[in-house]
Amino acid sequence: MADEMSISRPASGGTWAASRPTSAAPNSRPSSGSRPPTGSRPPTGSRPPTGSRPLTGSRPPTGSRPPTGSRPPSGSPSILGVSRPSSTSSLRSRPGSGKSVAWENIEDPPALEDEVDEEPLVKGTDDIPKGCWYAVTHRFSMLWSTKDTEDIEEREVEIRTTLRELCIYLLFVSTLCVLTFAGTSDNRYILNNNLKVAFKTFPKVEQLPEFWEWVTEEFLDVVYNEKWYNDEDRNAEDRNVLGDNKLLGVPRLRQIKVRNDSCAIPEEFKKNILVCYGKYSEDMEDRNTFRPPQLMRTSSDAWRFQSSKELETGVYWGDLAWYGGGGFVQNLAATNAESLAILRDLREFLWLSRASRLLVIDFTLYNANVNFFSVVKFVFEFPPTGGIIGKMDVRTIQLLHRVNPGDYFVFGVQLVFACLVFYYIIEEILEISKRKSEYFKNAWNIMDLILLMVSIFYIAVNVYVELVVGSLLQPLLAQPETFGNFDGISWWNELVNIIFAINVFFCWLKIFKYITFNRTMVQLQDTLARCAPDVLAFLFMFQIIFMAFAQFANLIFGTKLEYFADVMHSAMTLMRAMLGDFDFIALQGAHYILGPGFFFFYIFIVFFILLNMFLAIINDTYSEVKAEMEETKVQFEISDFFMRGYNNIIGSVAMRDKMIDIENAIKLANSDGVVTYEELRADLKRCDFSSAEIELFFSRMDANGDGILDVQESGDAVEELNVSSDEEEEGPDGVRKKDLAQLVTNREFDLLERKVEKLEYSIGSVITKIDSVLGQLANMENKRQAQPVGEDAGNAMFLLDTSEDGEIADYIPGDGSDGNATFA
Repeated sequence: MADEMSISRPASGGTWAASRPTSAAPNSRPSSGSRPPTGSRPPTGSRPPTGSRPLTGSRPPTGSRPPTGSRPPSGSPSILGVSRPSSTSSLRSRPGSGKSVAWENIEDPPALEDEVDEEPLVKGTDDIPKGCWYAVTHRFSMLWSTKDTEDIEEREVEIRTTLRELCIYLLFVSTLCVLTFAGTSDNRYILNNNLKVAFKTFPKVEQLPEFWEWVTEEFLDVVYNEKWYNDEDRNAEDRNVLGDNKLLGVPRLRQIKVRNDSCAIPEEFKKNILVCYGKYSEDMEDRNTFRPPQLMRTSSDAWRFQSSKELETGVYWGDLAWYGGGGFVQNLAATNAESLAILRDLREFLWLSRASRLLVIDFTLYNANVNFFSVVKFVFEFPPTGGIIGKMDVRTIQLLHRVNPGDYFVFGVQLVFACLVFYYIIEEILEISKRKSEYFKNAWNIMDLILLMVSIFYIAVNVYVELVVGSLLQPLLAQPETFGNFDGISWWNELVNIIFAINVFFCWLKIFKYITFNRTMVQLQDTLARCAPDVLAFLFMFQIIFMAFAQFANLIFGTKLEYFADVMHSAMTLMRAMLGDFDFIALQGAHYILGPGFFFFYIFIVFFILLNMFLAIINDTYSEVKAEMEETKVQFEISDFFMRGYNNIIGSVAMRDKMIDIENAIKLANSDGVVTYEELRADLKRCDFSSAEIELFFSRMDANGDGILDVQESGDAVEELNVSSDEEEEGPDGVRKKDLAQLVTNREFDLLERKVEKLEYSIGSVITKIDSVLGQLANMENKRQAQPVGEDAGNAMFLLDTSEDGEIADYIPGDGSDGNATFA
């Protein structure tokens, strides 16, 4: 400022020359021909140099900035994280060109970005505003928008769509889990275990005489329970199994027999052996009627064969065979005494014989305390070798719903589940219509169809149970001396439970479908997919070695140890041994030499060699995948999506983290492996970044100056941003403090910018006044040169008025002794 106001007097000629540059303003003094001193003000009206403010004193237009797509040359210093450059940047450059053009050299500067009118002159069909019905239907159709029904190119939109799918699917999984475990309870196990403990001598039944003793004593006492613990008689209402389980109807006995010709007798024994009963098969079933000398308390059904359709009984999968649903049946009575008489008649007339292959005792209990039905089945298999193999099967199920408030909640969840199934049915139909045959080539889509079919099956079975339970209970309660056949409905319920368990298992696995955009999940998935061929080849080799050991163990130890009785049991036992569950003492007892030798050789081959080979295959593949993913492009992940949302929230209170915005912008633009300036600028502009900030950052990260960021450059940029956001430096006072980028917020920057603009406005006003004063001085000197100078003209004092008009107020003669003019 002092340089601009200094005026020097020439050595001779008595003329005044102010050292001021040529002014283009009206009425200004023409150039004197002398070069202005360094630092003097440039001519008025010309464009100021880069980085200076205009001299008019007026505030620059709001939001003025270089045109879209410009950036400074490579190598320019970055100001990111410290301040934001002035919005009046005056350079126009091409990305990577390194050339800048001053605005004053352009006759007609291009319109600013904010002033561009991009509205088309002619509107197309998509530009015409739609009505409310279109908005409602469009929003409704967006409910079924998935990655398979829409062609999504942007990574952020893909993640947003996937998150919406994941939220809906998690709701589906939640309802599925509620429905699966709503009918389960710890009371189910307690009830089953108590029933098995009540029949404590049942496992000891191994021969036919032991069976008749058990069924006529312990079985009748437990089922009918007509005595209190003090030997007093119970009332009819208190005759419950274990005190709380009401017997529904009466128990039923059903047996299956085989014919005499069910096995072949060798020629050597045909004269000595006339009767032969082989193992059970449906073709060898004996369906002939047999009668005792007289019928006393037994029914005729006990002596004639009835089909499974007549008995409404399904097949049974036993330990020895699959048994049909037909047979010879006998119902017991409603009291202990009458039932005992029936059993004695059956025993007396040899109802069970060598031809018997299966005996089933069925009855049903209901516990009102926990609202559970217990369908109990005692199974006795008679192998051709002789003896009895007993098994007790208890199915505890919940058939009556909407009894307590919790049941109504479950009913509401069932309705939600049905709506979600309907939703996914429409979604899969849309995906099939969109992808056609490509839909069935995706394993996830096949899993979706399986889950939907199982869910529909669950809904159908629940409707069936609701309809059948009522028809079963009403006649049973009206006629308590009949048999209540809950076997079919309990079997369907158990089947639904098994299928639903599989459904829940695959439902949880399907979550991987929606989190594959996560880098760690992709790494796991790629590892499994890549090592699959090697694992399959290994399993083929493992199966050969494993089956060799299994068959060897079956042949050597099968006759002495139960868990090596057949090849299947032998394979399961060896699998358990591989996991550390083995019985070395039993092997040693089976064979003193081969037992320990087999054990040590099997452990060495399978555990120390094969198992470690399997782990090595997976480990090597995982290392390869991890190394490759570290060299690949950085991608926008779910964590970045949430950090972006968090940054938008804190940005509303002027605490936005620009490092997060830049990192996310690089990852979003890097979907194709390269980051262009236009891609980066388009994303950062939405985050309130100025063009200069974007240009300087891109110039800094574009190491080779080609105008794009490749995989290496984008990875280095993300790594540098992470380091700069986490790094701490030592302050001058010895206190560890964050990088300056973390201390400057948008609010602070805006406040500082307003102060600077206000200061520039004040300075501009002062400069304008000084310019006016210098112009007046130049006019006065011109007049002085045109008039003769008096004797006292060499000494003068001027009083200057620095008002808005800039005119000289007065001229005061001075002594002129020093030869210089004095201005006040």
